[in-house]
Amino acid sequence: MPRPSRNTDKLLIAAGRELLARKGVSGLSLREVAKRARVNLGMFHYHFKTKGEFARRVLQEMYEELFSRLSFETAEGGPLERLERTLNILGRFARDNRALALCIAQDAAAGNKPTLEFLLKNFPRHAVILIGLLRECQKAGLVRRAPIARVLTFIGGGVMAPALMVAALERALGGGLAGLPVKAIAAAALSDDAVAERVRMALQGAKP
Repeated sequence: MPRPSRNTDKLLIAAGRELLARKGVSGLSLREVAKRARVNLGMFHYHFKTKGEFARRVLQEMYEELFSRLSFETAEGGPLERLERTLNILGRFARDNRALALCIAQDAAAGNKPTLEFLLKNFPRHAVILIGLLRECQKAGLVRRAPIARVLTFIGGGVMAPALMVAALERALGGGLAGLPVKAIAAAALSDDAVAERVRMALQGAKP
């Protein structure tokens, strides 16, 4: 019996990345994934066995792309410079994947097991990088010596939370808010320049 094409799992993962951003793990349909990938449903079960395993694989692939960039960007430079680069990467990643991030937050709040397992496995990985950089900056007198959790939530919230807010507006309203089109809000709040400015503002606010 011939083995399935090695590209089949890649097609399914690509389809899963598109659909997870709209459906989340809880709303993901295996049949819809297979249809979008133009793959027989039986091949899905051959490669991934369960929806939970498939969702973990898709989310993990996306996260590894982020983590490899973080690891590279924190390799050289002073602590404040590396912290600023790291926050810009996280801010742009949150922006580019804001619909998925909103779905993940909702699935996690609902107790979805694959989502919780993914978060428990991976969230500490980039948190360790951020905490390490913050401690370096505190030691060098570049960031105030407040409790790390307080500084981390202040900076992280200012940089990444707007992406979730815009995603919620895009889903709930679609049209606009107070006369402003949602697309205009997204463009103003989530451009590369806007992300970079929020990073600078957050770091300025965290100075001693």
